[in-house]
Amino acid sequence: MSNPSHLSDPPWHIIRPKQSLVAFDPAELWRFRDLLNNLALRDIRLRYRQAALGIIWVIFQPLVGGVIFTILFNKVAGIELQSKTPYFLFALVGFATWNSFSGTFSKASMSLVQNAQMISKVFFPRIILPLSTIYGTLLDFSIALAAVLIGLVIFQVPITLAILTFPLWLLVIQILALGLGMVAGAVSVSYRDVQYALPVLLSMGTFASPVGYPLVNAMVKVGPSLQLFFLINPMSGLIDAMRWSLLGEPVYSWGLVGYNVAFALVALLLGMVVFRKLERRFADVI
Repeated sequence: MSNPSHLSDPPWHIIRPKQSLVAFDPAELWRFRDLLNNLALRDIRLRYRQAALGIIWVIFQPLVGGVIFTILFNKVAGIELQSKTPYFLFALVGFATWNSFSGTFSKASMSLVQNAQMISKVFFPRIILPLSTIYGTLLDFSIALAAVLIGLVIFQVPITLAILTFPLWLLVIQILALGLGMVAGAVSVSYRDVQYALPVLLSMGTFASPVGYPLVNAMVKVGPSLQLFFLINPMSGLIDAMRWSLLGEPVYSWGLVGYNVAFALVALLLGMVVFRKLERRFADVI
């Protein structure tokens, strides 16, 4: 008795060139969702497995950042807030917001090079690698957010309905970081200089963005040429918006926030296009 043909045929998986301009196929990502989850959980486990203090580092980092920025900008530079918000909370929210951007950006840009053996030997949607980095960033931000909420209670800062919008700003920040990270990651496969330049640029961005100081103060104290620098910075308005959401701080310009949101969407689209264009070369070059 012969077996039915559909049972005897080998389970072929035919890989064809993608016709789409963007590196995003929801159906394909859904089929590989288990791999996406496992890669994300692997990165989280490896991150804390050999750390003596484990996840305490995630709490320690934004708190220390908030303290240092408070001393540096409030005590030394003499910057004062127009509101009654404690400067520590102001700096803590800025530091946590910046970390949510820089964490995804840096990890997404390194995800391809760090998983070179997988790319050269196994077929899977390559976009899964930068996408999997978002999980750890969201975990870090959630812990930092818990510290912020505790601080709101301790310092008796009123919580407004604006707090309901913080997931929107976090989403936009992750979109921006993922888009830029995909571009940097795709380019770093051929040019490894990118992985050395990005940490330096992100460290400079911590001070070039209004992380530890109000944007309105910076715009008043610098000249017109440097004002343009802050206005084109895609994180300036988003940090302001996150502080407005969590602390009720005034926003320097909602037009600037709108520009940052549009910039993030364009960055994501550009990232997917560049990623798709260079994806065919990954296995050969890496």
